[in-house]
Amino acid sequence: MRALVITVSGVIGCGAADLCDELGRCIDRSVVLHIRDYAVAGQPGSLWMKGTDNFDALDFSDMKADVDRLAEDRRYDCIIIDNPVGRSSISALEFTNFVFYLECPLDMALARWVGQKARVMTPENMRKSMRLYMDLWYGIARKIDSIVRHECDVFIYHDDFLKMEKTLRDYVQMIMINFNALLSLSEVNGILNMRPFARNKKIKKW
Repeated sequence: MRALVITVSGVIGCGAADLCDELGRCIDRSVVLHIRDYAVAGQPGSLWMKGTDNFDALDFSDMKADVDRLAEDRRYDCIIIDNPVGRSSISALEFTNFVFYLECPLDMALARWVGQKARVMTPENMRKSMRLYMDLWYGIARKIDSIVRHECDVFIYHDDFLKMEKTLRDYVQMIMINFNALLSLSEVNGILNMRPFARNKKIKKW
């Protein structure tokens, strides 16, 4: 059976990459892919901002090629992807089965991002990067928060971060069990949306 592809999405700096790494360590027969390792991450900010209601200008073809190859590899049951836009791009929608959204306040995401950069940058480069974030990435983060969060399957709220690694690991295992039992993804959504993280989340129709 083809591996299940689960994406953790959220604004830049929300912690999705770290969470994906943790899930990869905790879930057997899984593999983790990060957007930072693909050309899409380096595409100009104008492409990220193009249009008002989607991210279709972004090209995920190189990530899709790896996902398709790994999904057919019998060593893996689950592919975990760090992708800020979830399924909100036609290019990413083609290979995404399930999306978690990390609901992180933008000021907290900025603080996390600054903290990560500060460890490897000089003060001058840090100031330049902060200006870049505020001039460019803040607008992209707001777009992600206004679009991707409404197209996800389950929210994870920031006040749940201390306990979310174990709970999200349980979520992923539940998704895989139900997916392998040939339940529809809408039925899986229904099960998950009864769980604690899924507050005020409308069940997606597939």
